[in-house]
Amino acid sequence: MKKTHLQLYCFEPEQCEDYAWVEIESVGLSYDMIEEMDELGVIEIRENMIRVDQVRRIFQAVRLHRMLDINLAGTGIILDLLEQIQALKDEIKELKRQRHP
Repeated sequence: MKKTHLQLYCFEPEQCEDYAWVEIESVGLSYDMIEEMDELGVIEIRENMIRVDQVRRIFQAVRLHRMLDINLAGTGIILDLLEQIQALKDEIKELKRQRHP
């Protein structure tokens, strides 16, 4: 499998998450696969661009799809659940920190 490295620079980190978009071609995957992910709600495409924070999600979905033979719709559900688990872990950690400073 071909490896793709995408290097991004952001000089105003607080704005990067909301405003940093890259061209679909720079990700190194087929447009059809990325378009299917958009149709299934795994990612969001705007004017042939995707948000930088979704690049990792794309490659996680591809890994699940190829290694575990999970369809792309299933990968979106799995990634959503993993994000929810991480949010709950962060919340528990914060509550513990508040309880025991």
